[in-house]
Amino acid sequence: IFETHGWSLIRYKEYLTDLSEESWAGDLNKAARGVIEDTDGKIYTLMTTGSCLGTAVNMNVCEAAGVDPWSIETWEDFNAACDKIKEAGYTPIANYFTSAGALANADGSWLNYEGEQFDDSAAMLDGSWDWADYKVVLDYLQTWFDNGYLYEDCGTIKQADAIERCARNECAFIVGIGTSYQAAVVAQNPDVKMAMIPICASQKGGARFCGIGEGASFGIWKDTDEMDVCKAFLNYVAENADGINAAAGEISTLPSETTKSYGMQMMEEMESHFPNVFYDNLWDRKYMPSGMWNVFQVAAGMFCEDQSDDSKQEIIDYLKENYTDLYEAAQIDGANRFKRLNQEGSWKTAPFFKFISREDGQKMEKKRKRILLSLSIPAFLLIVIFMIVPLGNALRVSFFKWNGYSQKMKFIGL
Repeated sequence: IFETHGWSLIRYKEYLTDLSEESWAGDLNKAARGVIEDTDGKIYTLMTTGSCLGTAVNMNVCEAAGVDPWSIETWEDFNAACDKIKEAGYTPIANYFTSAGALANADGSWLNYEGEQFDDSAAMLDGSWDWADYKVVLDYLQTWFDNGYLYEDCGTIKQADAIERCARNECAFIVGIGTSYQAAVVAQNPDVKMAMIPICASQKGGARFCGIGEGASFGIWKDTDEMDVCKAFLNYVAENADGINAAAGEISTLPSETTKSYGMQMMEEMESHFPNVFYDNLWDRKYMPSGMWNVFQVAAGMFCEDQSDDSKQEIIDYLKENYTDLYEAAQIDGANRFKRLNQEGSWKTAPFFKFISREDGQKMEKKRKRILLSLSIPAFLLIVIFMIVPLGNALRVSFFKWNGYSQKMKFIGL
């Protein structure tokens, strides 16, 4: 049994059994299928729970400011709503730039989906993306700073702070957050009415989307000798998903007989207003190599400190450099995995873990070693100049009688 946790298609599908014909497969809801269903209709995991990332809305604040969040379609609409909220004396956006999500969770709105400004998906997945289009994301986020939509301490606060302020009805939105945020707000103040809307489209006609993350999800190794036992286990989990979901407190992806979770209620309310909402895997999981989340967190801090054009270019260069390095590292890691499994020939697998030949892998490994060697040369030179040379000179002087400043030195030996 694989616990796939977000990677059933992206990393593991070549190892997993197709489960699309199982009795429970047809019961999975749209949010789940949007994440775990392959282009050919196959699914490789039983996803019982999930997290949904959209835009959290404090309905109390919006009503007080005369804003209808259900009418927001584009980022232009969103900014217009923020202007009204600010005029009413509230903080429009509670996003915090101590998190990578500030720069990553909504990026598909500009860069990936049908009807948006760019479609860079293929380049992102094959490692050739040049990051030039990412400037449009930074240009838009700059408007949040320029227009005063954010808290002044957005570079130091964290999620707990945003929850407390929202519970006090101080702020209206937080973009790219899971439904656990709304539940935490209501837990602190039951009188707050929270809701969720999809991530905005970058232009009219663009996709309204939410990011979905696999929660408790289970797949089966395709070559197991215990296929019947494994399928019996998955059937048991599916039949008892109601109790499991109640314990987990996440969004259910199978029909629920008990009282729906707060997150499920918000999702269904959102779908009633946005029936064409599009669900996709979490953006960094689908389009970025493993390790980029921490890189985005550093970049978020850089952007919060300085939104100038020079800073934007520095951030883009920083992201591109790490993306390239992590992508190449993933290719080497993928090649080593397949070598250990004694696979031969071409192998079509998920992005960032595709098969490369042993020769190409060796070339990339040699390149990595050359880079590491070149980086160590400056440190080696410093050690030679400031440690080895002075030590050698001290050893030489120890053989002489010398007062430390005179040019006369008398050799006395040991």
